[in-house]
Amino acid sequence: MDATLVPIVLGDGPRRRLTVAPAEIKELTFAQLGVQEADLEEFIRRNIDIVFPDETLLVVGQQVVNEGRGRADLVALDAAGAVVLIEIKRDAEDMRSRAEQLEWQAIRYAANYALIDGPSALAQSLFAPYIEKHREEFGKPELTPVQLADELLADFMVRPDEFNRRQRIVLIASSYSDEVLSACAWLSRGGIDIRCLTLSPVEHKGQNFLVIEQTIPPTKLEEFFVAVAERGSRRPATAKSASTAQRRGNLPRMRALIDWGIVKPGDKLYIKNHPDATAVVVDAETVTFAGEQLRFNDWGTKVTGWSAINIYEWAMLASADRTLDELRRHHMEELARAAKEAG
Repeated sequence: MDATLVPIVLGDGPRRRLTVAPAEIKELTFAQLGVQEADLEEFIRRNIDIVFPDETLLVVGQQVVNEGRGRADLVALDAAGAVVLIEIKRDAEDMRSRAEQLEWQAIRYAANYALIDGPSALAQSLFAPYIEKHREEFGKPELTPVQLADELLADFMVRPDEFNRRQRIVLIASSYSDEVLSACAWLSRGGIDIRCLTLSPVEHKGQNFLVIEQTIPPTKLEEFFVAVAERGSRRPATAKSASTAQRRGNLPRMRALIDWGIVKPGDKLYIKNHPDATAVVVDAETVTFAGEQLRFNDWGTKVTGWSAINIYEWAMLASADRTLDELRRHHMEELARAAKEAG
């Protein structure tokens, strides 16, 4: 589904009439901006937590050459132990100039990575060379790249027995041809874990923005359905909102946790398995850690060394010794229980 950004202005007066602003949002291309595929790849590598905001990922490879001389753009590991192959192109025009379709190339690469039989093999073949290439981004200079790779993987892998049992494919571009979208939709429906993300550059008032969307697989219609309360029931609006959010997979964020009183400014948090790396909540966006004010995710990645982190699943509220995700789900269950009793 295409997203449309409409600039608006609010008029004076109690009703504050809504009107379209005279300034238009201008759709751009990466080619117009002079952005090359390598630039886009590096942006995604450095900001993978923005592209994948609800995932815990560890980038373990860049421009990885396989035995067939194919070259994968980025390779990551997710929290479930799956290898995530990320292939990047600027737009549909760049894809048309290739001898092999992007989706089939990605499948071939993913099949190669399915042969990696353990974390040690991944450390040796992919992760250690990646660490060596970006050594300034990693601490612990006393460790060799292989030693550091082994250590990071051991910390990251919650269940080593689940390592590489499946592979995921993520394609990223500003636009896709109908043929690519059709093929990826067919593969997704057939059970292949393949996603198409769209990164579209736009300009508004001289400032450039990226619109990030998931195109394939599309959102299921059922995720937008809201159960209709029985006539005469008086379900609290907060409970309805909580149950709806849970169905949609759009769980409440930090601002809601603060509004609910689950988390308060001044509370102490720590990352699971890192009890000494305590941060203090400032507001819904930031914490203080080691004398710095950081975003929640930046704190999490700084402590763990991972590329992206789902902070709700990994941050523990020190006073409760439970993760933020456990606390918010418990609160939502209580709201749903109260709604049921009220109904």
